[in-house]
Amino acid sequence: MQAEEVVKAIVEDPKALRMLAGAIVSDPEVRLVLLQGVIREAATKQDIKELRADLEARISESEAATRQEFQRLRAELEAKISESEAATRQEFQRLRAELEAKISESEAATRQEFQRLRAELEAKISESEAATRQEFQRLRAELEAKISESEAATRQEFQRLRAELENRIDSLKSDLMHYMDAHIEGINKSVDRLTTLVSASLVAIVATLITTILVPLLLKTLSLWP
Repeated sequence: MQAEEVVKAIVEDPKALRMLAGAIVSDPEVRLVLLQGVIREAATKQDIKELRADLEARISESEAATRQEFQRLRAELEAKISESEAATRQEFQRLRAELEAKISESEAATRQEFQRLRAELEAKISESEAATRQEFQRLRAELEAKISESEAATRQEFQRLRAELENRIDSLKSDLMHYMDAHIEGINKSVDRLTTLVSASLVAIVATLITTILVPLLLKTLSLWP
């Protein structure tokens, strides 16, 4: 059996554990070692208590000193912040006054520049209007001259076309009259031929009627017709 198993068996057996403790205590050297261990443990606990008390005192002193230092720093910082705010306020007011002065100067300069530009633009606009008016008048006169020339040329061309159309109309009238005269003459000839033919036909018809109707009547009258 191993030593670990022996120790575990003794620990689990209260009777065996008591017997082992009695055997250990009965040995003088063992008792001396146990007493020295107990004394060291008691001294260590006392030292820990003293160290703890010392540390708590030091921590309290450190907290008090830290609190005082914090309050001092806070007061110092508040004073510096107040001074900085006052200086910042003064600087802001100075900058504001300076900016307002610059803005006023800039507005005045801008107003003057605007007035100068306005006067310059008005002068240029007047010159441009005058030049435009002159150019318009020149173009108007030129267009009127061209329109007059065009009207004259158009009038001449219209008169030429009118004369040409009148000549063509007269020529067409003459041709139409000749055509109508020739056609009417042909119609007249056709009518004469038709009249002659109708007259001959009528004569033949009358002769036929006389032959077919009157002759039998006459013969019947004369009792010569059966």
